[in-house]
Amino acid sequence: MNVLDATAAWLLTYARHSTLLLGAAWLFLRLGGTTARRLGPGGNDLLWKTALVGGLVTASVQTALGVRPAGSFALAAPPPAVQAPVTPPSYAGEATVERAVEAVGQSDSRTVGQTDRRAVGQVREPVSTTKVLVIAWGALSLLLVTWYAGRRLILVGRLGDRRVVSEGPLPGLLTELRRQAGVRRTIRLTASATISSPVALGADEICLPAAALVELEPEQQRAMLAHELAHLVRRDPQWLGLACLIERAFFFQPLNRLARRRLQQSAEYLADEWAAGRSGRVPLARCLVKVAEWIQASPLSVPVAGMAEERSELSARVSRLLDGAAPGRGLPGWAGGLVAAGCLALVVAFAPGAAGLALPEAAGDELAWDARGAPVASPESEPGPAAPPDLPTVAAEPDEASSAALHQSGDLPATRAAGDTTVVRALIARLKDEDAGVRRAAADALGRIADPIAIPDLVRALEDEDPEVRQAALHSLSHFERGVPAAPIRKLLESDDAELRGTAAEMLGEMRSRESVPALAALVRDPDANVRQQAIEALAEIADPAAAPAVTAALTDADPEVRHSAFHAMEHLKVEVPPAAVSRGLGDQSADVRVAAVELASERRMVDVVPDLVRLLQDANGNVRQTAAEALTEMPSEAARTALRGAITHKDPKVRRIAVEYFGEEEDQ
Repeated sequence: MNVLDATAAWLLTYARHSTLLLGAAWLFLRLGGTTARRLGPGGNDLLWKTALVGGLVTASVQTALGVRPAGSFALAAPPPAVQAPVTPPSYAGEATVERAVEAVGQSDSRTVGQTDRRAVGQVREPVSTTKVLVIAWGALSLLLVTWYAGRRLILVGRLGDRRVVSEGPLPGLLTELRRQAGVRRTIRLTASATISSPVALGADEICLPAAALVELEPEQQRAMLAHELAHLVRRDPQWLGLACLIERAFFFQPLNRLARRRLQQSAEYLADEWAAGRSGRVPLARCLVKVAEWIQASPLSVPVAGMAEERSELSARVSRLLDGAAPGRGLPGWAGGLVAAGCLALVVAFAPGAAGLALPEAAGDELAWDARGAPVASPESEPGPAAPPDLPTVAAEPDEASSAALHQSGDLPATRAAGDTTVVRALIARLKDEDAGVRRAAADALGRIADPIAIPDLVRALEDEDPEVRQAALHSLSHFERGVPAAPIRKLLESDDAELRGTAAEMLGEMRSRESVPALAALVRDPDANVRQQAIEALAEIADPAAAPAVTAALTDADPEVRHSAFHAMEHLKVEVPPAAVSRGLGDQSADVRVAAVELASERRMVDVVPDLVRLLQDANGNVRQTAAEALTEMPSEAARTALRGAITHKDPKVRRIAVEYFGEEEDQ
């Protein structure tokens, strides 16, 4: 096994283990109820650190020790034992026609338009894709890590003007805090005019904004120093740097970003608790609000352990301090370590991984057909292409053995090389079969293969007497990116079958068929609510302003899902919307419709409905309240500003956060 194979196996093992650990952490904290809440920020911090680093540890240990739990797999396995060549079976009988047609379709379009490896009679080592993926991962990972390192250098350059703070009360306050916390190492205290929030740097430096030296009261300065000293005591800068590197090096694991953000959040809560115990909750809360006023529109270029860099969490942190929230119980340090080690040991023992076994060389071996029609290597035969079995015929009597073999395999070997249309034409012929089931199966198979030569025959199948055949033909035509005429599909909008009308409307929307707008607009009055909704969504896809009258009328449809789709469609049509219609939507009984109406008002900046948006800040639905607050931030209205100013103390923390962020960004500007 070469290095690239081993690396690929390790990466796949890491992907499995990290998904298991990070996903379990997320699910536990989201669904764990009282047990999860009792952990508090400290327990959350340990949980996310274990999940973030655990995947690296377990994948490495499992690979090094060769542990292969149940469910593990090899990237490439040796070929099956060589058997003597046999004559391919003859699949015959009318009873097997439908299953055979379906089986051909299930071979899917991957075997169409390219030479099948079995057709040329060779088995090649499938390492090329693995090697390309590993090399691509290495290159992209290196690029992202280099980019991160570059941003760190930019940060260092931005702090190039910092100077040591040796005068005034701050050095004495820091010394007192160090003594109380039992920190023996020297902490360097600096200040810079190019930052707006204090940050903990490396293992032994606190850098303050220049404004903190003159604009903060002594008790606020003490709270600020205590907060940043807590980051250094907990080694948050190092953990955050490691999390950023893991997030970029293993970019294919999106949960790493979630873990990094949750770690950053827990670090701020824990630093707040540590600082509040040494400076008081109110001074720290006042300091947080003051520092938030300084933050510039362009924060530091990389995540740092800073007092107020994450403005989105500012409102929750201030509320937590002022409400006097008790810290979570968590676990003692030694107990937490044992629990984390035990969890990782279980993952190593029972979580499946991957191995990188290489295929032995088999170039030049001929393939023969075994008793089920599957190819097997036959070194005793002369090299040459193997013959595939034919499609079943309807002339012969049913053959129970061949029918059973076909049913068990669930697939037929690939029968088409590049430029060969034999299978497609055979399936087209089945579209005229007397049996409706065979016609339906043939239409499905042609859709999977998606060869353009089948388009005319599938279009003719739209007029089949059987509704299921018509539905299958229409569904298959949706697989073609181009070449499908709109007129025959538009004709289906008049069908008696509601499902067929809806599917046809959806497909015309995907085709962006402008000539179909009048017919789709008429369908907005269809008796079936699902058809009306699909017609509106199709008109939104086409985005022709001519559809505006029909969609506007649907804003008052009897069905809430239709009204919801109509409001979303109005965003695409880019036409004037009557404020009265939006106002009615803001008072709709359906929360989803209210949200859609709010989004439309926000997108159009409809100042006329600001009073309705202010009223929705007290809506019973949390999603409606949050969306209304976000919409108010887009309104050029003093009434909206006044409402947002009052929302800073709103009972909903999400509304409070939106209001705080709005005024923070306004200060930046």
